[in-house]
Amino acid sequence: MTFSFIEHCYKYVFLNSVRLYNVSEKTLQRNDEMFSNLLGHVHGRVYYQLHQWYKMRTFVLSSEASFKAWEVMMGIDNLRRERIHIPWTRKFFSTYNFIKLLISHRQNVKRFFAHFNDELHKLQQFNANIQKVSDEDIYQRYSAISKDLLSNWGITIVNDHFAGEGFAVLNRLIAKYGFEQHENIGNDLLCGIEGMESEEPIMSLLEMKSKILENPDLIALFSKTDAEILNGLKTDEFADLAKLFNTHLERYGDRTLEELKLETPSLKMAPELLVNMIRNQLNTSLTVGLLKAQQENIRVDAEERIAKRQRPGMWVNWVYPWVLRMTKTFIKNRENMRFCRSRAFGQAKLLFREVGLRMRRKGLIEETNDVFYLDLDDLRDFCLGHLNGGDKLKEKVVQIKERYELYKTLELPGRIIYNENLPFFPQLDTKSSSPSKGILQGVGISGGKVKAQARVVHKPNLTQKIDDEILVTAMTDPGWIFLMSQAKGIISEKGSLLSHTAIVGRELGIPTVVGVEDIMNLIRTGDEIEMNGEKGTVRIRPETPSNIE
Repeated sequence: MTFSFIEHCYKYVFLNSVRLYNVSEKTLQRNDEMFSNLLGHVHGRVYYQLHQWYKMRTFVLSSEASFKAWEVMMGIDNLRRERIHIPWTRKFFSTYNFIKLLISHRQNVKRFFAHFNDELHKLQQFNANIQKVSDEDIYQRYSAISKDLLSNWGITIVNDHFAGEGFAVLNRLIAKYGFEQHENIGNDLLCGIEGMESEEPIMSLLEMKSKILENPDLIALFSKTDAEILNGLKTDEFADLAKLFNTHLERYGDRTLEELKLETPSLKMAPELLVNMIRNQLNTSLTVGLLKAQQENIRVDAEERIAKRQRPGMWVNWVYPWVLRMTKTFIKNRENMRFCRSRAFGQAKLLFREVGLRMRRKGLIEETNDVFYLDLDDLRDFCLGHLNGGDKLKEKVVQIKERYELYKTLELPGRIIYNENLPFFPQLDTKSSSPSKGILQGVGISGGKVKAQARVVHKPNLTQKIDDEILVTAMTDPGWIFLMSQAKGIISEKGSLLSHTAIVGRELGIPTVVGVEDIMNLIRTGDEIEMNGEKGTVRIRPETPSNIE
């Protein structure tokens, strides 16, 4: 269900984003197959079909430099490819539309958030009364609301384009002051951006933590079981904390680990997850005040370093402040738009679970959650009464479950290069050799040198604790902020300068390195490692204690 849902979303979101660049409807229709195949589903994993993405981006990007900026944002800047030739007519047309969209961007973003909030409210109202709605009305309303939401979502892709371009230009301007790329001035300047809505859930969590630590009775309560804690929060004695707890569920309950998988329950559906998140924060040193102070120190230090290099009469002095301000705005929009996506997915989960419940009651599937092994066509056929045969869906669920159990045993590479005329056989076991001298190189994101034990997380859950350890993972999604906030350092195998791992690591002021190739095979939990968040270096099992140079 998740793949069929996001495949549908990607097609229409990117179609609408390209429309904003005034690409003709005739061209869009001619490339319908491209928009329908932006994603690939390989043995239970979702991949970008990059050849389709490159083709699509030629409609909107105007230069090789623009492609490089986009690749950096996507984390694919090490991909071997031929230089892309763009005719001068398309360059002119793309540049003209880029400037036109840039001028109107502020109003377009404002309209996006207003439109989203209106549509989300409609969907929330619909879900609140969904038990009274017929099966057919569920599908018809879902189709109408999703169409309305997706029709305005193209501006999020335009904003991503601006974020990538803005960050690239900002770093080029910083280089004019004589700074090297590894000094991460650009990253540090973007720390602590005001109005970053995606930061609010961790602030809310820390506020609850502070309230608990001030009250011995609350400390005692949180030493009990999840059920006892939830029951305790219903009493008058803990009404103040209960108010914060319920407000968090209402405002941020869709932000959780693997939140973009429809089968993953939100905090609203499973409030015991929030209990675990709070409990895991109780022994950490992080507070709202400390987090804000870390952000300010990092940003102010970068601003002062820039100021020392500025000289009267330098042309860059006039351009740099505007580019910095615009880049901050684009990145803030990017994270806040992602939060909108989380909320939309949260409502979709409620709707699909209701359909699953109805299927189970009619004996079409064994369990409510079996609906997530089906796809949108099955949902449509059920709601519109087009299903033939009572055992059809049960058999399909059994087959797909068996297939997914097999998929769990497969270790797939992060990137697949294949010939469409040949079958693809995944590697069952990827072996890697140890790096020379135990040193790995990635992309430095957030400065600081850390020496600690590694905590390697393959599949996260909200009961995990990261106690003064360096979190090592393949990649993160927005819900990881609750685990990342506990870490002493963060290292990811994938990611880019504008990936979620990078933005959150920077916002938390935690030393962060992304794009460290094959690190999940090279490090094990408990290994002692050193990392340099500025230079992007990671040292594995150093023979003697030393600082990373």
